[in-house]
Amino acid sequence: FSHFLINFSQIPIVTPGEELPQVILDSKAQHSVSWKSAILLYDNTFDRDMISRCVIALSRNFPDDANQVMPLSVTIYRIRESALDWNRRKYIRNLLKSLPTKFIGTNFMILVTTELMLMIMEIAKDLHIVNPFSQWFYVVSDTNYINSNISAATTLIDEGNNIAFIYNFTKDSSDCVNGIKCHCNEVLKAFVLGLSKAIREEMAVYGQISDEVRH
Repeated sequence: FSHFLINFSQIPIVTPGEELPQVILDSKAQHSVSWKSAILLYDNTFDRDMISRCVIALSRNFPDDANQVMPLSVTIYRIRESALDWNRRKYIRNLLKSLPTKFIGTNFMILVTTELMLMIMEIAKDLHIVNPFSQWFYVVSDTNYINSNISAATTLIDEGNNIAFIYNFTKDSSDCVNGIKCHCNEVLKAFVLGLSKAIREEMAVYGQISDEVRH
C-alpha cells in the first residue's frame, strides 16, 4: 500500500469551567474573530486571572498562519456590582455613553450573566450603538444544559445587527466530558475510524490498478 497520512485536530486538556480563554483563542485561529481592537466588559462572575487569560488569548498573534492572525488591542472595563437594579442600569448607561469608540473601536466582547446581558442589550439598543457598523460578542456565564434559554434576547435584535452568543449547553452524562482518559479514548477511536477509512480507500485504488495491469 502507498503511504497515507491521517490528520487530527489538537484536543487541549482544559479543566471544566476554564474553557473560555481556549474558546477565544480558537475563535481567533479560525478567523471567527478578526478584529483589530476590542472593548471587553465583564462582571464579577469572572475573576482577574480568567480575564487576564482572556486578554492574552485576544492579544496573541499567529505569525505562522497563512492568513496572518494579528494581535488586537483590548480596552477593559469591569461592570461594578450593585444590589439595586436602577443603579446598575445607570452605571451601564453612563459607561456605554462615555466610551471613546472613535479611538477604541466598536467591537464589544461582553462576559456577563444572562440577566446582565439582557440589560446591556436593552441599554445599548436605546443608545443606538448597536448597528451594522458595530459587533457584539456575548459570553453568557450562568447557562447550562437545563438553563440555557436566551431566546428573550431575540426581541432586542434588529435587522442588520451583528450580535453573537456563546453559552454553555453541556450535558453531563456517562459519555466523554473531560479528563485525560476520556480524551485518549476519543483520540484512539478517531484513529481507528480514520485508519479503517484510509485502508478502504487504498484497497479501492489498489483494486483499480490491479484490474488495469491484468488487462
